[in-house]
Amino acid sequence: MIIVVFEIPKDLYNKTVVLKAAFLFTDKAYIYIQQTNENYVINFKLKAGADPITEDEFKNELLSQAVRYELYEQTKDVRKLIAMRALATTIVGEAKEVIEPPKAYTEDEILKDWFENENS
Repeated sequence: MIIVVFEIPKDLYNKTVVLKAAFLFTDKAYIYIQQTNENYVINFKLKAGADPITEDEFKNELLSQAVRYELYEQTKDVRKLIAMRALATTIVGEAKEVIEPPKAYTEDEILKDWFENENS
């Protein structure tokens, strides 16, 4: 059993970023995350047969998740506005046409033999 421990500064990375980065490695390891006043402490207990997780590999994933999180934060207001606009245009406005229910059919119209009428 191999245990790998990384310490990540709390002032540099958001908790969400650390969780998402760690989640990527759940196929290779069992993960336990703690925090101190200054750091997140991530313990990886490698699963049987899994390749080791390097600190550089984990730091690259942290960077990737940090960029995604930053883009999410920068664009969330625009995405909300687009969604609200899209939903609002589907419910606002006057009805332009009234759809009438279809006429009622009689039993003779419904139960007729198609081949008798179409193959004549």
